[in-house]
Amino acid sequence: MFGLFKSKKNLTEMLAILDEHGIRLSSERSIGVLKSEWGEALDNFEALLAAMGDEMLDEETFETKGHHSNGVWHFDTETIEDAGSYVRIAENIARLAAPALDTLGFSDSVDLEEGKAWIEVRDADKVRRHDLRVDDDWVDPAVFTVLGDYLKQAGSEKIIATHGLGQDCLIVCKTPGEIRALNKATGLKFR
Repeated sequence: MFGLFKSKKNLTEMLAILDEHGIRLSSERSIGVLKSEWGEALDNFEALLAAMGDEMLDEETFETKGHHSNGVWHFDTETIEDAGSYVRIAENIARLAAPALDTLGFSDSVDLEEGKAWIEVRDADKVRRHDLRVDDDWVDPAVFTVLGDYLKQAGSEKIIATHGLGQDCLIVCKTPGEIRALNKATGLKFR
């Protein structure tokens, strides 16, 4: 999976290229942490972006300590378990799209047994509910269309783009021109 796009660039060079395209490590993160978690696998853009898009977890409590980068998100499409699953997605898209969706609030409901799920989006005094399809614990991709529509309504030129890795994917939120430039620089296929 991660070996498909072998890079002839070293880690420092790849980080510099990603930095040119607005994807960088958060200020409190270090290359050393990524190396300790991923080791030698950081030899191509897919693996590096997956590492940068992951959350850091507290080793004892498994609570999140934030993301390695606010420019990319490594998302597993089979993580819809209960209430909060779609809020987590919306909050991550808002983080990637900042500040375009900063004024929105999110709530959701997921009942796998009843086969019902929805996300509500609050904008000032308006609340809109969007029903979502339940397919075991797989995400309904319609949530990304819904959030993309809110980006447009906010006047943002950014769009949500994904690069598939199998069951998981990399997600960025950039303008179409920025996505084309990122694809050209990395050899990946964000769409």
